[in-house]
Amino acid sequence: QTGMWDRMTDAFFALDTSFRLTYVNERARAVLSEAFGEDLPADELRGKHLRDDIPDVDEAGFFERYRQAMAERDPVSFEEYYPRLSAWFDVRAYPTEGGLAVYFRDVTDQHEYEQRLEHREEVLTEMYRIIADADRSFAQKVQSLFTIGREELGTKYATLSTAGGQTYIFEHVQAPDGDDAITPGDEVPLSATSCERAIVTEETLVIEDMADQTPDIAQRAGNVEMGLSCYLGVPVADDAGISGTFCFYGTE
Repeated sequence: QTGMWDRMTDAFFALDTSFRLTYVNERARAVLSEAFGEDLPADELRGKHLRDDIPDVDEAGFFERYRQAMAERDPVSFEEYYPRLSAWFDVRAYPTEGGLAVYFRDVTDQHEYEQRLEHREEVLTEMYRIIADADRSFAQKVQSLFTIGREELGTKYATLSTAGGQTYIFEHVQAPDGDDAITPGDEVPLSATSCERAIVTEETLVIEDMADQTPDIAQRAGNVEMGLSCYLGVPVADDAGISGTFCFYGTE
């Protein structure tokens, strides 16, 4: 039977009616050892009191849920964050004749993924709100979208530019206060920019590390002069075709 518990996917431990550990499977032993900050064998964990001996369990709210299940003789299930391990756990606790059986698993990755999705939806909703705002001018809408993009992407610059032949014109620009490396109306050769590739391929171009991913683009004059090392550019189209790019640039 012990071998069966150790082969379980979930971490599992059992408590007696005094909330002392009577059994931990290998997964639970590993998690509890991490909480203690040392690799403890199962026999050293048995007998430890859940609230008094295991660091921060009471403060994180676990113990109160276990006490409820034990007192009411009803199962409980919940998700809780354990600051000591910077982790979220999905927990199910079932009353037994001898105390409590607790199953738990680390759901931090899933929780963070759901939070990213929720944040993404919030950002997209704000973008749609800006675009649909009839009281803002086109330039004001662009600047608001720049602000969102720079904050979300962590980039230094944002531009909306047009490409006329071999000339690249910065129509709208957002940069840190006092930084005039790019200003509205500046013109540079299209070949000196990262945007040329986005325009030629007519596809969004994402470069996290120019030197590593696209050394040819990293060596273009405009990128060298400004110390740029990352880029995200989206081709912008009008009735005549690709007319320019909506871009974000960074130096890190």
